[in-house]
Amino acid sequence: MIATFDTETVGLFGDIRIIGWYDGKTYFHSTDAREWWDFACSIEYVIAEYKHLSSIGEFEHLVWYAHNLDFDVAKLWAAMPEIKTEIDWNKSIFINFRACKIVFKNGVELRDSMALLPGKLGDVLKSWGTEVGKLSSKDLAAQGGYKDVEDYFMHVPVTDTDYLEYLKHDVIGLHQVLTKLYKFTGLEENKFCKKLTTAGMAISLFHEWFPDEYIAFSKARWRPDTDEKMRRAYYGGRTEVFQTNVSDGYHYDINSLYPYVMGANEYPYSYPEEYTGEEAQKMWEMFLPDALGQRLYQACIVTAKVHVPDDLHIPPLPVRHDGRLVFPTGDIAGTWCGVELENAMKYGCKVIKIIDCMAWIHVASYFAGWVERMSEKKINAKGAEREFYKLLQNSLYGKFAQRREQIKVSEYTSELMAKVKAKGKGFAVRETESGILLDHTVSHYSDFMQPHIAAHITAFARVKWYNDIMMEEASGNTIVYGDTDSVVTTKPMSRFAVHPNKYGLWKLENEVKLGLYISPKLYAEIDNNNTEICKGKGLIGSYRNTLSFAKYEDIAKRLANGESVIELYRGIPNRRRFLRSVLANGDVDEPRYESKSIHANTWQKRKIFWESGLTKPWDMRALERETSKSNDNLLQ
Repeated sequence: MIATFDTETVGLFGDIRIIGWYDGKTYFHSTDAREWWDFACSIEYVIAEYKHLSSIGEFEHLVWYAHNLDFDVAKLWAAMPEIKTEIDWNKSIFINFRACKIVFKNGVELRDSMALLPGKLGDVLKSWGTEVGKLSSKDLAAQGGYKDVEDYFMHVPVTDTDYLEYLKHDVIGLHQVLTKLYKFTGLEENKFCKKLTTAGMAISLFHEWFPDEYIAFSKARWRPDTDEKMRRAYYGGRTEVFQTNVSDGYHYDINSLYPYVMGANEYPYSYPEEYTGEEAQKMWEMFLPDALGQRLYQACIVTAKVHVPDDLHIPPLPVRHDGRLVFPTGDIAGTWCGVELENAMKYGCKVIKIIDCMAWIHVASYFAGWVERMSEKKINAKGAEREFYKLLQNSLYGKFAQRREQIKVSEYTSELMAKVKAKGKGFAVRETESGILLDHTVSHYSDFMQPHIAAHITAFARVKWYNDIMMEEASGNTIVYGDTDSVVTTKPMSRFAVHPNKYGLWKLENEVKLGLYISPKLYAEIDNNNTEICKGKGLIGSYRNTLSFAKYEDIAKRLANGESVIELYRGIPNRRRFLRSVLANGDVDEPRYESKSIHANTWQKRKIFWESGLTKPWDMRALERETSKSNDNLLQ
């Protein structure tokens, strides 16, 4: 059964001031976290001791959700030292070192609702809607005469009626949203509670709703070398600055880009044929359509050397170089899906040499039914139901490229140590307050891990984006900025390309009175209502909240004046991930201090001329000289 809890603390690094919890029937709160712990433990005790009696049917196992569990479990760890040795590390799950599932030896289970419902809790409650509503901490701080929200949470009395109501609304509101979510899935509640992430829930529902399609695409099992080669063709979206500023521009997004290409295209079926050298060259040629538009191979992944024309202002092919994704001109080497390489040839790119090729004779439309169902539900639904289908349709594709090797933390035993050593995987033994732990690499072989499908989905998405913006450029429009499924232009896009909600067409997000684009995902816009829109992915939240268009203007001016290093912030405290602190045997509330600067002399994805505001793509040989790294490693 779903249960929820939340803690309010003395700032980001202080102790718990109060904890609230809701078991689906009754709401409780206390200034002592042990009261919640005793409540949770008592239910597990009754279930364990008297499970043979029919009279305990009303006592159901509770799964406790917190929004951003990593924060709350760290606070519980600090407040109740006795639980440090009670975590069952073998059953607990961390994703990228973030707590996703914590299991205690007595049966108490914690989950992170943020892994299912991404975003801040306030945004989730607002978009999904709740019966209890959501109180505004900003309003409460202003009404109480506090300096700001941080001052409010640090100093408001724990007996303050509004403060207590704020916590209650958050705890019960989260329960109401999770209850809506599980009912929309159609799963039994206990099965729903086993789904840890949005993507995991999406793949599970796809399996249940479209079993034939799931079986068809998941039947293939891959050797490690083949798996690695297919993953080389898996790239993310392109985010680039083509011009650092715009006046009177237009910001567009593609409606549901990834769901659109999933439904509109066919994907490889079963196992490919695989060759190198001359045989690979022949396979590539049989992938390309003949004079009648027929092709033997319907899909392929190739490693090749390609020439990209120097006069292409926006080149079509991605290359990984020195940790970044770039789109250069000149002679490049890489691994691509055939659909992307074939599309590049339409813009003058020439294949110099095919190194290896894996090709599929058969393809299938696995996702048409899924996308049709999602789009129909999404368009006709409102509020929480619309959010549910939006969440599902945008989460599915990433599951296919899930990493096979992941870090697992387990309780140390000599038997486990021997198994880990025998497998030759990386490991480290950690002495912690929770006992001796072993963090080690484990391999997963789930049948949904199909990286060639993920590679084709993202390739189709980039091809769609690229063809659309090249059509705009050909008609006299100028592309200022691009980000995966969005674009900023100097003129309105063709009316045939624009629609408010039709999948695959562009929607006007806002007209841009002024726009400044410093680097990918670091930009500011002022729309025609004089509303400032400031983006700063990767910046610490406390600094990001202070961003303004004026700050971006100052940064742009300093870059244009030749400053090579612009410090954005220095020494701002931020929290460590709970697991990292535990493994380091450190204080979970000890801050790490972060700094961030813009280094104008460090190479960017495109060469930027700050004084003029123009950019151009890198020539591959020039980029190799700039970074002292070769692009030809794939060909060795």
